[in-house]
Amino acid sequence: MTASDREHLQLLAGPPRRIIFVAGMHRTGTSLLHRMLASVADVDFVTFYDVCEFSRLLDHRIRGGREEAIAVIESRLAPLAGRRGIDRIPVGALEPEEYSGVLRRSCVGLDRCRPYSNPDLEPLRLLARKKAFLADRPRPLLLKGPIDSYDGLLRVDAALPDITFVFVHRHPLTTLESHVRCWRNLLETPNPWFAELDRGYRGLLSQPELLDAAKRHCGSEGHVRGLCARIRTGVLHALEVEHTLLAHRVVHVRYEDLCRAPATELVRVLASLGLEQARPCGEPVAAPRSEEVDESLSRIHAESIESWRAYLRRHGYPDRPEA
Repeated sequence: MTASDREHLQLLAGPPRRIIFVAGMHRTGTSLLHRMLASVADVDFVTFYDVCEFSRLLDHRIRGGREEAIAVIESRLAPLAGRRGIDRIPVGALEPEEYSGVLRRSCVGLDRCRPYSNPDLEPLRLLARKKAFLADRPRPLLLKGPIDSYDGLLRVDAALPDITFVFVHRHPLTTLESHVRCWRNLLETPNPWFAELDRGYRGLLSQPELLDAAKRHCGSEGHVRGLCARIRTGVLHALEVEHTLLAHRVVHVRYEDLCRAPATELVRVLASLGLEQARPCGEPVAAPRSEEVDESLSRIHAESIESWRAYLRRHGYPDRPEA
């Protein structure tokens, strides 16, 4: 945090009185639901600008500079032509964004970390306090943090007040396939959106030898097994959180159902959260991708399936995803 915000911290009170946390591992559809909730519900949410300018948010409000900062961010994102590059989710300075860029964990090398999630959540608490100060009126704050969804949600729950978790589920095999495909995209084509969010990825882009090594590792047996272990941790953690928290604090939605019937699922989730639909839903939702899963991914998934079969059955999934 720079001195520009440090001198204003005495102005801050606590975080918003209610938090809605969209929980789920990478590539499970959390961005899709997060964006839908942000667009239709009367909630506050973290933007890409908030993450990029985290250390200067208060100073921009008090001394000015917000519009200039937004213009700089938009210029850096211009090569993406309004989309994230890894999918069709819109990107922009004021678009809804996960908070991961204000914390320490990087997706690069994450499989070597234990725990996977962030041990220090004080920056997240500070972000929530800043958002409460900057808000024009009290509203629930919508958050999303896939890294903390692997094994850190109970720490998040302890760090912030009155959280309702909205779990987004997706079949583990298609999650695995989507994750490998996403990283191949990120490694082959430098992505300015993700580089702003992830310090490890920024480091890779600046070191050609490490980038080449990452390209060779992506999709390898070791890489896929590491992802598989992380997914196993995530699905078991989802069951743990569900069993630990009171039922009214956990809402579930399957990515597959969200894509097939977005309006129906959105209305159901809003009702479960006690929120009204304040605005009409925006652009239509694309159907789930249906690319055939590589045989090596299927084999490693099959070897792991006993460890997460309880999760599959809990959320109505067959051993292999339906065509």
